[in-house]
Amino acid sequence: MKDKLYKVVFTLASGKSIVYTMVEENALKVFSDWKKFKDAKEVNTNILEITKAKDGTISEKLGIEYSKIDSIQIDDVSGYTN
Repeated sequence: MKDKLYKVVFTLASGKSIVYTMVEENALKVFSDWKKFKDAKEVNTNILEITKAKDGTISEKLGIEYSKIDSIQIDDVSGYTN
């Protein structure tokens, strides 16, 4: 089954942006967790961690404090991955 790819733009409090591509399920979970944090609901951690692995080896890792994220934009890049 192919997963739809999304470009996720994290705009930080500093004004800088981080762009990251991920599958739909992960993009929606990241947004949901950030929204819970912003709404002061319980979140397991205050740091967003995303790990990309290829063939069982970590190829990328991203960590951002939820409190540093001002907004999240999710865009469909019309790509698919296996």
